[in-house]
Amino acid sequence: MSQIVLDSHISYPRVMYAYNRAQKEQERHNMAFYDIGMRAARERDPRVLMVLEKAANAITAEDDRQRGVTRSHSDTPFNQQRYTTDTQMFQKAYESMDNGVVEPALGWIYAAGAFLAGYQP
Repeated sequence: MSQIVLDSHISYPRVMYAYNRAQKEQERHNMAFYDIGMRAARERDPRVLMVLEKAANAITAEDDRQRGVTRSHSDTPFNQQRYTTDTQMFQKAYESMDNGVVEPALGWIYAAGAFLAGYQP
């Protein structure tokens, strides 16, 4: 049942909202927000893992939609052929959590995933 709810809940605008919320909490030095994400990552929480996978897919799809044609041209500079930093961070957060390797540098992304999964206030 929760899978159905989360599947329809994860969209690009919601992912960006959660990402922006994590950035605001980081600016406020709200380590409780960060700690919830890190705890979920260390425990490999299946709900947060699924949310991060869906979030990475949603943000990657939007990046492809916005910049996919530019990437495919041979005369495009290398730095424009890469995914945006946001996209790469969500992809890396999902991969690292899936592999059981928690990276503190990605803690705010884990926190955004926990927020999307409903673990944050």
